[in-house]
Amino acid sequence: MKKLRLVLLISVISGVVSAQTKMMLGVFAGASWYMGDINSSALFYAPSPTGSAIFIYNFTKRWALRSQFGEINLHTATNSLDPYKVIPASFNAAFLQADSRIEFNFNPFAMVDRKHIFSAYVNAGLAYTIKLSGTAMNMPVFPFGAGIKYGLSRKLAIGAEWTAHMTFNDKLDNIISPGIDRNKPLLLHHNDWYTCVGVFFLYKIFDNPADCPVYKN
Repeated sequence: MKKLRLVLLISVISGVVSAQTKMMLGVFAGASWYMGDINSSALFYAPSPTGSAIFIYNFTKRWALRSQFGEINLHTATNSLDPYKVIPASFNAAFLQADSRIEFNFNPFAMVDRKHIFSAYVNAGLAYTIKLSGTAMNMPVFPFGAGIKYGLSRKLAIGAEWTAHMTFNDKLDNIISPGIDRNKPLLLHHNDWYTCVGVFFLYKIFDNPADCPVYKN
């Protein structure tokens, strides 16, 4: 019985250590802007600062779970006009966002393997926002993005990312699009969106001595 307990304890510790070597922490910093009734198509419209903390768990060299938590700000210029030059409107919104996304690397990515230190990637998942001020509201969000990452060393990586967020509603800017039957589900092009673009830094928390590049193919 004692031997069985010892084996189980060693197995649990080995599993925990193995999981720790797959975890990364980081920070994201960049700009965010909104698209909706006031801005229908302009990129980088009235950009505002955004930042978040990042947690990544790498299942394999290609698949990972990415979670972020941070603050997003959106606003329009004072007395800006909607695309049809009809409604003078402006708004400000600030909210906290927590999201989890599944991430896919197009190339195998492993910083300990210096042959695989660069990859483009895509990700998608679900998020939830918590209102801080302005017209922001508590709501579910669908984020999906793409980016690139590069391993500077066995522990440090940098990257850049572009993420679009569909909000599933038409009230973020306090303007409801005309001609919509409110008793029917909103169409995608009637929903308000926001976008975040920026750079990030990642740090691998634990290093596994067994992950030596000498033994990598």
